Amino acid sequence: MLNNMNDEEASSVLGVAVDSAPDARKQAFETQKDKLQLRLAEAATYGLKSKYIDALKRLEEAYETLELHADADHLPSLRRDVTHNVRKQAAIGLKAKCREVVKRLKKSYEPAELYRRA
Repeated sequence: MLNNMNDEEASSVLGVAVDSAPDARKQAFETQKDKLQLRLAEAATYGLKSKYIDALKRLEEAYETLELHADADHLPSLRRDVTHNVRKQAAIGLKAKCREVVKRLKKSYEPAELYRRA
């Protein structure tokens, strides 16, 4: 599903407040889902069945929207971790570059070469 709903729309579909508890959201979802499934099973025409299927999809989308947004609030921020990793990689790269320079300097000033020049 595309989850094009915002929290206000999703909460109105479920019939709960935007900041309602997860248990209240789940209970409202299950209650409405059961009612719609019962109506779908008893639907006499394809038009009614299609209507109830669409309503079930919208209900599931509303529940997913609220749950995803609630879950996202509890996730750690990745921005700090990315910045830390970039700095760490830069420091590792700088250390490696410094080691290369030191090796080149050591090779160019080895005692054997100094004695050959003299």
